Amino acid sequence: MDFKPVKTGKQKRGDFIVVYGEQGVGKTRFAMSAPKPVFIDVTDRIEQYKGNEKFVPTTWEDYLDAVSQSSKSDYETIVLDEFNSAEVLAKKYVHKKHFSRYESFATTTTSGSQYSVLTEEALKLLPHLFAIRDAGKNLIINVHPKVKETNDPQTLTPFLRHQMGLENGFNDMLKRNCDALLFINVEVMNAKQGDKDIKRAVSTNEKFFFTDHHYSYDAKNLFGLPQKIKFKQEGGWALIQSLKGDPNDPKVKQKRIEAYFPQMNDKEVSWAKKQIEAGELDNALLKLKEGYGE
Repeated sequence: MDFKPVKTGKQKRGDFIVVYGEQGVGKTRFAMSAPKPVFIDVTDRIEQYKGNEKFVPTTWEDYLDAVSQSSKSDYETIVLDEFNSAEVLAKKYVHKKHFSRYESFATTTTSGSQYSVLTEEALKLLPHLFAIRDAGKNLIINVHPKVKETNDPQTLTPFLRHQMGLENGFNDMLKRNCDALLFINVEVMNAKQGDKDIKRAVSTNEKFFFTDHHYSYDAKNLFGLPQKIKFKQEGGWALIQSLKGDPNDPKVKQKRIEAYFPQMNDKEVSWAKKQIEAGELDNALLKLKEGYGE
């Protein structure tokens, strides 16, 4: 076999973005801000989409077919909304197909066999997701979260961790293959008394996109986004796009500095604006990343 590496460089591909957060946080409205979207959603929430077109599969086979056909459509953004409900269709399909072999499907969701065959269904979906992206269309998948209590491996101190509310097969498939996994949440911090953390406290009611892996939540991005971006339902897609691009481009650098403004006090914003005016973009970005723990 000849060794022929694939050429790297700019390719006309869409963005493959997974967004998760609590119900009602604004995931659907964020997707609506993307260009020319169509929604594939098994739940009956027609009113929520306000004039945007929606396809409603009722079986897992129909769902796979709809996602497959969407890559050939005229829509610019394919949105798999309420994806947890799509996974339920996959579970029903797996139960019906394999019940005679794995009777535990009737009473439990913890069977190793069930995870194995459910993972097979997740992997059936993956090529269709890649086809959407490779056709130059954007793909947004919205997921509800689950909160899991775990322990710090060094201190054994318990803490809550947010992740997608999916079984391992679908969770791993999306997390590994997406370009960005964005967690929407209000900013939280530990309240302090002296040098000691005394409780968990919400520091602000403002919502943020969290874009990088953290011990308390799953997130990632391949776009070089700031670690935290103020969440916007209207125009949120344009904001994410503006923060992508060549990291050496002065316009991109300025946008990334401005993305810190919601986290900064008036004095810090004034300082950052002076840095922008003076062209000290690299210096400002370096200090902001250090100051905000990135």
